[in-house]
Amino acid sequence: MIEIRPATLDDVVAVTALRTAVHPFQVRTVAGTTSWWANTRPEERLLVVVATDSGDVVGWAFASFQTWTTQGSVAEATVIVHPDHRGRGIGHALWEPIEAHLEPVDTIQGFSDGDPASRAFATRRGFETTLELRYTRLDLARLPDMPSVPDGVTLVSGTEIGPEDLYRIDTVAIADEPHHVPMDAIPYDEWRADNWDSPDHDWDLAVVALADGVPAAHTKVIADPSTSRVWSDGTGTLPRHRGRGLAKLVKSVSMRRAVDAGYEAAYTCNAGVNAPMLAVNDWLGYRPAATLYGQIRRSH
Repeated sequence: MIEIRPATLDDVVAVTALRTAVHPFQVRTVAGTTSWWANTRPEERLLVVVATDSGDVVGWAFASFQTWTTQGSVAEATVIVHPDHRGRGIGHALWEPIEAHLEPVDTIQGFSDGDPASRAFATRRGFETTLELRYTRLDLARLPDMPSVPDGVTLVSGTEIGPEDLYRIDTVAIADEPHHVPMDAIPYDEWRADNWDSPDHDWDLAVVALADGVPAAHTKVIADPSTSRVWSDGTGTLPRHRGRGLAKLVKSVSMRRAVDAGYEAAYTCNAGVNAPMLAVNDWLGYRPAATLYGQIRRSH
């Protein structure tokens, strides 16, 4: 019998396993999920619900208000149902409390799998497809030769550079990425809590390029030692330093450090319109793993 109920931190292990089963091309850990869940800020108004069948978690959904944008009232929502339990109305049952929770929001953003049923689920609830999200996988045993380091450029780890300089680069990169709404209001303390203090991020694998001693480009890494996988969690170059191949350089070095640390595969995701980053990843050897679609619903 299917039961829909509010989730608790006791469900983290089951929810993480469910997310990995449905989306094996994403890198999620129990520690990272616990940290995200436990440290969500009150103004985000997080709601998490699960669907259980005879006590086993077979679906989950969450909603939270997006506080990193200046564009009106925005929220994020996700509904995931295990493939073996689809077609039973579980997705609909999970969506009902999420939709009620987000009743006052102007804009709801999320994503759908690429199969027709998932996209139809979103369409029936008033969402429109806006972005193609390309998930790719890199076999770390097959890296191309590392590019040369330009004159005046030195490379350091995230651990060596520290959170404040990383924040300054990363927020520029986040603002430049294709989003439904601009990500233009990211306070340092919140960025630090979600990034620097996250147990999933490995700052020894993160790489920063210094141009004449000043941070110019970076790449962040989420690592899961239990599955020997890493996730590229953002790569960016400050505008005045673009065109020098620094994104390719820092990511190449980062992946080599992942190999030295014993990791076997890397995953990432890019919007289909993000041609510069797609080109870097193609050069590194990333190959298609899955395609998801960004969805958005506006109240007016």
